Amino acid sequence: MANTDALSHQRAASRPLLQPTLKSHLAYTLLCGLVIMLMLSLVRLALLLYNSDMIGDTPLSTVAEGFLNGLRFDLRVVVYLSIPLLLAILSARAMAARGLFRVWLTLASSVVMFLGLMEMDFYRDLVFQYVKEDPKTVLSMLWYGFPVVRYLLAWAFGTWVLSLLFKGIDRLTRPRGEYSSNVAGLRSVAPWYLRGAVFVVILLVAVIAARGTLR
Repeated sequence: MANTDALSHQRAASRPLLQPTLKSHLAYTLLCGLVIMLMLSLVRLALLLYNSDMIGDTPLSTVAEGFLNGLRFDLRVVVYLSIPLLLAILSARAMAARGLFRVWLTLASSVVMFLGLMEMDFYRDLVFQYVKEDPKTVLSMLWYGFPVVRYLLAWAFGTWVLSLLFKGIDRLTRPRGEYSSNVAGLRSVAPWYLRGAVFVVILLVAVIAARGTLR
């Protein structure tokens, strides 16, 4: 039995994972970015609906314009969170570090979601001048006036869902086919000059998305 287990472990260790191709890495980056954008949009929509009584007589066009401006800001956040994945295009080994990418995306998205959830209730009473003059009072207001347990549970659940989504995207975008050697896996990756050209194009698109304008 021990020999069988040792043999199975040896076979698993000698069988390397498939090297992600440029196409699969771009698909992974795009889908992860869409998940983050969807999460941010849902948090922003929840913030709008939860505080809808503060809209008053504000024209719908003004509210829609403000919401769209918020989505532009969310798109900028997505670009910033995707920087490690975009830089990985330049390295075949970096593109294979899916585990690190999942950890980064989950933690970073979780922090952003937590900040968004904090706004849900505290947005009504928050005056930024308080933060500058008396941060202790602000923290006290957050702890005693903010539904801490409810939002912590929502945050934990959202983080768990995000981790599942990023893991599912990882599996979905991994290359299919037979296991191959490390040499063969590296040869299947696009050459450096092609990856460099794609990186320049993606960088331009990311800059435009972050700026929100062509000017």
